[in-house]
Amino acid sequence: MTLSFVLAVKFFLIYLFSSYLWSSFSQSGSNYNDEDATMNDVADYGGGGGGGLIRWPSLSEIIPSSLDHYHHNNNSMNDTFGGYCTNDDNLIPMTNLEKNLSCHTVNIEENGDDERIVNGTPVGIGQRLYQIALFRRNKFVCGGSFITRRFILTAAHCVRGYKPEDFKIRYASRQYDSGPTMAIHSVFIHPDYNAALVQNDIALLRLSYPLPKIPLLIGTATLNEDVNNELESNQSVIVSGWGRTGRSLPISKRLLMATLKIVDKQQCKQQWESMFNVNTESMICAADIDRSACNGDSGGPLTTMDDKLIGIVSVGSSTCLSLKRPNVYTNVAYFHDWIQKTINEHF
Repeated sequence: MTLSFVLAVKFFLIYLFSSYLWSSFSQSGSNYNDEDATMNDVADYGGGGGGGLIRWPSLSEIIPSSLDHYHHNNNSMNDTFGGYCTNDDNLIPMTNLEKNLSCHTVNIEENGDDERIVNGTPVGIGQRLYQIALFRRNKFVCGGSFITRRFILTAAHCVRGYKPEDFKIRYASRQYDSGPTMAIHSVFIHPDYNAALVQNDIALLRLSYPLPKIPLLIGTATLNEDVNNELESNQSVIVSGWGRTGRSLPISKRLLMATLKIVDKQQCKQQWESMFNVNTESMICAADIDRSACNGDSGGPLTTMDDKLIGIVSVGSSTCLSLKRPNVYTNVAYFHDWIQKTINEHF
């Protein structure tokens, strides 16, 4: 029995025990009434192997202080729009396109402030083991996916304009604010990335050290390599992240996922034509009536139902609802050659 195996087993046992304590703490501190629960409540709180009914903190408890200050000092804007909004790129990175969209507004109601990513369900143990939380200067900003033990795939707009030492990742955790972290050694943005046109929104992050091999805790995503294998319209896909329900709402503390449907590329192109040109080769579109990715989910994975990585969260509507303007994802297969070339040159 090697030392590395013993350490791996200890790490795994500690993780399971911590998960148990977190679940027990969340349930013991909850005011959730089982007798009042509807089927929708059960789906929202217990889905995805989340381990029981967990009541998240109220919006008023966790809303960022900067947004709360903005809200109280901009009453005229609140009267006009019925909410508050922010374009602060230091909170959540946005594409240039998203910054120019009409500000998303919400009515803060006591009945709705426990919702997170639009109709998402908690990611369970053993799911999305490749997903990481990306931090910039110790603030959570985006998601990403392990594609090897040393490289992470994310969106270019999450990392542009910053140095590798500005970033770190959190991995092997479904909570963005707990779990092990690792520094970033190098950042590789696609050479043809165009922020204004939202083209080639893809980047690779190289870790300072390779990840340890720990089954059931850390995994790597399987990349879709066949650019000629067209996704069918209405095909079910999964997006996941710690993002907001709206531009000005708090991020989710727990990793959530939601099922969307692939949108025909020409239809998507038409729906976005007043804003920018959807490249039907390098982009994928997905939407649902009441589910969507949102700010903070950027860089995270879009996968098939059998967990193959097909897209990277890139652009979405400012309302964080995707039916009118579908979510737009970077097509991983289209960039497969660049991904492999970059890894081979810098491994």
